[in-house]
This record gives sequence, structure tokens and C-alpha cells, in this order.
Amino acid sequence: MFTLVLAVAVLGLVNLAHGDGILAVYVAGLAYNRQVGSSIYEQEREVDEGINRVLVLPLFLLLGVLLPWAAWRDLGWPVVTFTVGVLVLRRLPVVLAMRPLLGLGWSSAAFYGWFGPMGAAALFFATLAHEEHAAAEVVWPVTALVVASSTLVHGATSAPLRMLYERVEGARGDG
Repeated sequence: MFTLVLAVAVLGLVNLAHGDGILAVYVAGLAYNRQVGSSIYEQEREVDEGINRVLVLPLFLLLGVLLPWAAWRDLGWPVVTFTVGVLVLRRLPVVLAMRPLLGLGWSSAAFYGWFGPMGAAALFFATLAHEEHAAAEVVWPVTALVVASSTLVHGATSAPLRMLYERVEGARGDG
């Protein structure tokens, strides 16, 4: 619970100073994590998962209600190509390229690289861009499509890819 209070307090203070609140919360989280170490992490993870369920599930329900179907149709196939590109190229190539530095095998790098879903942060930044009138007619529909597609694709592939990963890693450990 302390991490939630810390995040809200830092966000509020930095916004009052007209600074970048998201960056400040990120830095505060890094500092907090470095200070407390892993001893408290397991306890807080359970609380964080509970808070995520309470806050993130309604957010995605609202996203489902607000999906801009007509805007997607108007944007046409280029937005579909963009979405596929984001899902495939946003994280996977970077993790694969950094595989040696991270000390990962190919299967681990592919598994970790695939699961980088787009979510609440992307929606937050899309609404921020909308408030700033930055290509508002395009930002929201494109972001909503990427987030909705990510939710569907990563959700649908999580169980089968986890089972495949466990099988590959289990075979590697046995051999």
C-alpha cells in the first residue's frame, strides 16, 4: 500500500511543480525498490496484484465500451499494419538482440520478448496527447486498437506459449 501512496504523492507534487509526473513516479519507484530490496517485494506484489485487479479491470471494461469502431474502419488497413508492427517489433527484437547481455537462451528471450503487452500506460499517454490536441483524431483510435489487439493477442497466446516454454525449458533441463 505504501508504494501506491508514494506514487500518488510523487505524481501530485511533481504535477504541482508542472514537471513530468510519470517520469518522477518511475524514478521514485526505482529509488524505493533499491532502498527496500527484495525482502518486502513478495508481500507488496500480492497487494499490487489486488490493486491492479480493482483498478485495471474497470479501465479495460471502459476501454471496451469506448472502442472507436468507426474510426478504425475509416483509418483502413494501414492502421492494422501499424498495429501488427507494434506488436511484433516493439519488444521482441530488442530482447532477442540483448539476449547475450541478459544471459538468456533463445527460448527465454523469445518468450520474454513476446510478452510486453500494451495497456494502461498507453491509454494514459493517449489521453494526455488528446488533451494537448496532438493529432487527437488519430492518436486515440490507433492507441485503442493497439491496446485492444495487444490484450487479445497476448491474452490468447499466454497459456499455450507458457506451456510450450515450460516444455522446451523442461526438455533442456532434462537433457
